[in-house]
Parts: sequence; C-alpha cells; structure tokens
Amino acid sequence: MKGATFLACLALLTGCGAATGEPAAMSDRPRSPLEAAKREVPITMYMTTWCPVCRRASAYLASRGYDVRELDVERDIRAAAAMIYVNPRGAVPMFEVDGRYAIGFSAPGIEKLVTAVAREKLAEASRPPRPSNSPDPGVSSPR
Repeated sequence: MKGATFLACLALLTGCGAATGEPAAMSDRPRSPLEAAKREVPITMYMTTWCPVCRRASAYLASRGYDVRELDVERDIRAAAAMIYVNPRGAVPMFEVDGRYAIGFSAPGIEKLVTAVAREKLAEASRPPRPSNSPDPGVSSPR
C-alpha cells in the first residue's frame, strides 16, 4: 500500500499525466504568454516517411504541443520543389518556422528558433496601434 501511495504522490509531483494520458513535459495549458505564443508559431516540416530523424523530430514537436504541418517530399512534388529551392542538397528534415529555415533536427535549435519567432510576435502585439486618422509617416500630404 505504501508503494502505491508513493507512486501516486510522485506522479502528482512530477506532473505525470497518468490519469489523463498527457506527457509530463507539456500540459494542455501554457504556463506563460511566451509558451502560448510558441504554440501559435507556424511550423512546416519537410520530411520523408523512412527518415528516423524526421520521426524523432515529429514526436518531439508533438510532445511540445506545437502544431506542425508535415510535408512528405517524396509524395508531394510541390513540397519537394520548395525544399530543393531552399536546400539544394535535399537533406531532411527541413523546417520552415514563420518564413525562416532550419535544416536538420536539434531540439535546442528548433526551440531557439520557435522562441525567437514567438518573442517577436509578442513584441508586435504589445506595440500600441497607430491611430487610423493619423497620416502615414512615409507618405507626404498634398499642399
């Protein structure tokens, strides 16, 4: 009985989602505005089904709660052409994160890129909007 109680307490303390099936690494609720913004960053992964690194990357991104669009470059000729334009060697996986590219998979590298994009989006959102009746500073007014 003591062992079961210990395991239940350990599961609660470590955030293990044994009851809900959630991974301990990421719950459904973001812990900060930055975490919420990271989940909104558009990520496209150019991949192949046979690539073990692609499978590892996909599992990692899913465990972090990111919404990833996976494009199989062996089945989608447009995806293959887009990938080769940016990455002539054709190495997979390749990631497009809000218009920026990363070739190969490294969890810290992807996190750094997603975090940078999320911070930029938060900064943009926190800037006060320009009043709609004020003239655009780049346009001269007629005299």
